Amino acid sequence: MAGAGWTSQRFLKSQRERLPRAMAPCVASVLDSMVAWGFINHEEHEDVDYRRPTEAARHLLTIAEGKGEEVEQALLLALWVRGCVEPPAEMRAPLVALRDELDARCAACVGEDPEARLRRIRPALVESFDDVGKVVEELVQQGALSAEDHEKILLPSYTRPEQVRTLLNLLDAKGPQSATAFLNLVDVEKITEQGPLKPPVHAFRRKLQDHHETSSRHLLAYSRREHALLDDVYVEVQLQALMQPGRPSESVTLDSLARGEWTSDRERKDVLLVTGDAGSGKTTLLQRLTGEWSRGRLLSCFELVFAFGCGQLNVVKKELSLRELLFNHCCSPGDGGGGGLDVVVRYIAGHPEKVLFCFDAIDEFREDFLAEGRVCASTEEPVPMADLLKNLLQGNVLRGSKKIVTARTGASLQPLDVHVCRRVAIAGFSDDAVLRYQQKFHSEEGARRNACELIRTNPDIRSLCQVPLYCWIVSKCYDRIGGRGGVSTVTEIYLSMLEVFLTRGESKAAPTSRATLFRANRDALLRIGKLAHVGLLAARTSFTTPDLDACGVTQRDLALGATVHTRRYLGFGEGDVFGFVHFTVQALFAALYAVAGAELGPDALLAHFPNAVRPKAVRRAVGALGSCVAAAAEAPPGPGAAPSRPLAGSGGANLRAVCQFASGLLSKRHGELLACLADKASVRRKRAAVRKQLRRSVKDHVRRLDDRDGHLTPDFVWVLRWLFEFQEEKVARKAARDFAGGHVKLNYTSLGPADCTCLSYLLRHLPRPVIAELDNNFIGDLGLQQLLPCIGKFSELRLSINRITDRGVDILIPELIKHNIVTFLGLYKNQLTDESTPLLAELVTKSSHLKTLALGENRITGDGMVPLANAIKHSKSLKLILLWGNAVGDRGAECLADALEVNATLEFISLVSNKVGHAGVARLADVLHRNSTLKTLWLGENDLGDEEAFLLADCLKSNKGLKELWLNKNKITMSGARALLDALEDNATVEKVVLRQNALSEEEYKEVLAKDHRMD
Repeated sequence: MAGAGWTSQRFLKSQRERLPRAMAPCVASVLDSMVAWGFINHEEHEDVDYRRPTEAARHLLTIAEGKGEEVEQALLLALWVRGCVEPPAEMRAPLVALRDELDARCAACVGEDPEARLRRIRPALVESFDDVGKVVEELVQQGALSAEDHEKILLPSYTRPEQVRTLLNLLDAKGPQSATAFLNLVDVEKITEQGPLKPPVHAFRRKLQDHHETSSRHLLAYSRREHALLDDVYVEVQLQALMQPGRPSESVTLDSLARGEWTSDRERKDVLLVTGDAGSGKTTLLQRLTGEWSRGRLLSCFELVFAFGCGQLNVVKKELSLRELLFNHCCSPGDGGGGGLDVVVRYIAGHPEKVLFCFDAIDEFREDFLAEGRVCASTEEPVPMADLLKNLLQGNVLRGSKKIVTARTGASLQPLDVHVCRRVAIAGFSDDAVLRYQQKFHSEEGARRNACELIRTNPDIRSLCQVPLYCWIVSKCYDRIGGRGGVSTVTEIYLSMLEVFLTRGESKAAPTSRATLFRANRDALLRIGKLAHVGLLAARTSFTTPDLDACGVTQRDLALGATVHTRRYLGFGEGDVFGFVHFTVQALFAALYAVAGAELGPDALLAHFPNAVRPKAVRRAVGALGSCVAAAAEAPPGPGAAPSRPLAGSGGANLRAVCQFASGLLSKRHGELLACLADKASVRRKRAAVRKQLRRSVKDHVRRLDDRDGHLTPDFVWVLRWLFEFQEEKVARKAARDFAGGHVKLNYTSLGPADCTCLSYLLRHLPRPVIAELDNNFIGDLGLQQLLPCIGKFSELRLSINRITDRGVDILIPELIKHNIVTFLGLYKNQLTDESTPLLAELVTKSSHLKTLALGENRITGDGMVPLANAIKHSKSLKLILLWGNAVGDRGAECLADALEVNATLEFISLVSNKVGHAGVARLADVLHRNSTLKTLWLGENDLGDEEAFLLADCLKSNKGLKELWLNKNKITMSGARALLDALEDNATVEKVVLRQNALSEEEYKEVLAKDHRMD
């Protein structure tokens, strides 16, 4: 707009028709500024605030118009700051001067009354104040707010800014006392020191929010013809924070993940790594996070959020600067005139802590990511794409910015490891979430009912559906899967999906058999398979038109639906970019090509299996494949594509997925299908080669157990999957014989319900019982059900930290009782309640071998201890009962003491952190006067004092069996310590009494240790 002598009044009148709609999304923020600057009073604010956004915008314009030029100029400034208008160039300098004047006026509000001060800093509080819930609860406790106010402010439907505004409105209405209470709780200076965003930054932020809101609105349902509203079908996956080995993992919610518990700047670790198997929902999780940020619901601590798919960045050929990456490959800022783009770049460089980067599928990046590259610290210096990504993740560029990165489980990311501050694993859908997804997905009642019925009645399918992608496939193909019967393998459900692709558009009245359908489309399947195969070996998931032409892929092939047009960025060149609907679909086609393609023989097929020892012919085949891929990479790849190298980045994971589908396709159950696609003799040779290779793979892992402290690796889980897909009992029996040792150790391997199906398929053939360590996985109740066929092979079963509930106990215990061989059952830190203890008591009663029962960190109370203690009374085998971290209280302790009166085998009791008090200790001490079998008693973390110490000291004078008494982290003083020391003078049996972290000074504690070496 041009013109001389513009006033704010003239300009606003010229924009009057378009302004209400433009102002609607940010009218609340504009109103905040007008209140802070003192141009809108309390009554006017209420009059505007209750209206709908467009109506509120019109009313605010009318109020400003009635107040004259000064107020209209302030309104224009507020609109410019939020990107609603772009004033003429001649008006900008006066507006900037007015902004500085108003900022200075707000900064000088320290001496004002509390209500006025809150109004002055209102925009900063709405923009940056995060601890709404905590502060509101404190204000309620102080009486500054009521319980009704608490409910009004923290409505679940409110975004954080809406909660802050509601809080401020209530404080303003309640008077100075409430406002003062709030100001005493909040660090106002810290919140207000940054000040509002400059107009170009705010405008770009709004555009970025619009971009993410649009891109997250629809969920691409793994098919280019189908889009569903994300809000309509989204079901939250289970998230687990992964700790270091030896430390228990913890559950995470989407909200706690979004809060980003990054470490301090001093540690310079600012990458949050989210891992999960292919199809577990990593991409959808990022889509949800960025969408919620755009709506102001999550990630509110970040002003700017940029999201990228690494599979698509992988084909960028030209060198890029950070500026180009952000504005050409995420969100274009549009017109950068007037230096606005430079202002945005300067803000990003100056406030990296306000910027979040999301990189999806980092493992899809090519080998260059793992190699040494150029160090770059400038936002303007162009470097190769891989180097730019590495420098961002390593903090050389924009140090202090935060990153959320996703990768497949087991991906090799060593250069990134030192920068990861937190690791979160996606554990897939819970059992209930699977059914919720089906109910959301199907709008027709009959389809919804049939899909849910299939999942409820088929445990194999239900376990597969814990993976969100498989759940979607089942929802699309439930009628085909349910009609075939038999074992439901991953290969089977993917072939059913492929049938859906191939029959799209055909008449449902004339169904075609699978074999006939595949025979008719053989050439197209092999052409797409060749593209998939060469791409996976070269770590490529995105392809250009010349890549398709090189493999003979036609437009008709693309119309089958297995591929999609991927998102197009500036900088890719003129060619289109294609990708498979999902990585696993690419792996399926690659396996189809490797199994049915005439170009690859048995040796070349075996080259996909990552074994340490291979025959010479296989090694030659590996070299031949590498040369083939290298030659493909050297050929002109088309506009914008970068050269690739064989077996790069995610190559290992790519090959494992291909092996899974190849094993499934070569299963005898698919013999008729393969006969339509390949020579029967070739299929027989490949099947025989894979049969031998599977057993060799098991032997290889078992042989190296000693080098790994007996621990099987996540790679072994892949071997289990291959065996299960192959579906030959004879092969599984022979492989089971190779377990020479008596230990199956699979802790921390992300074992889920579907993997339990595969594990059971092998272990049920074990010739002798083994110890099974399965701690820190995602087994759950459904996984226990899948393990039932091999439960009779476990002499010890460790299932700690596996999301097991009372329902899982209902599934597990009858089977353990039936086989009666288990000596150790570990269920530490699951989700057990008192409902589970009657069955656990039945196990204790009926088992003649059970020696240890570990139930720590569950939700068992004194009521639950009643049946358990009654069973312990009569147990002839139980030696250790571990209950640390429950809430059994005095009643539970008294029940255990009653059991000790009768039981003659129990040697170890742990009641650490169980709310045990005087009554419980008194009963235990009384029994210990007569009991001589108990060797160790742990009573730490129970708030015990000197009175309890006196009781225990008294029983030690007569007890001749107890060797260790742990009383750490209680409230025992020197008086109680002396009583225990006196008791030890008459007791030669006790070997240790632990008093660490009690109510003893350092000098007193040293005195206690000096008086008796058994004190600790």
